[in-house]
Amino acid sequence: MTSNNPNFRKQNVDETAYVSFREEGLTSSGFTESGIKQFKGTVFDFCAELLSKSVKNAEIEKSPNHKIEITHAHVQSAAQKLSGPIFLPRTSGYTVAAQVGEYICAAIAGAGAGHLDNTTGILAFGLGCTFGVLLIIYRLRGE
Repeated sequence: MTSNNPNFRKQNVDETAYVSFREEGLTSSGFTESGIKQFKGTVFDFCAELLSKSVKNAEIEKSPNHKIEITHAHVQSAAQKLSGPIFLPRTSGYTVAAQVGEYICAAIAGAGAGHLDNTTGILAFGLGCTFGVLLIIYRLRGE
């Protein structure tokens, strides 16, 4: 089985040197033949990426004229970069409402700015700006 990842080919690395499988274990877990093939390919690709990123992390910290040393910290950092966030953090309903309120306040302030010659325009401009800024502060403070 060869990986689709070109890192193995570039580095002349035998992918089975890092990961081995007993197909009986996968079969007994319910994997089909195509599932086993996909599983192996995915694991080998992840292994290649982990190897590549670990080496890059170590090369960044390598001292000149010294041999590269890949420590657990390099591997752990590479694994964290590969895993990344699975889901984006969910925005609360209050934050969304505050942002909508900002737009409404901006519209009110804009309409008021167009009518600064009368009291209603001045009041709309002042209140729109004030509440808009308060909503911005609330939203940014919560993030």
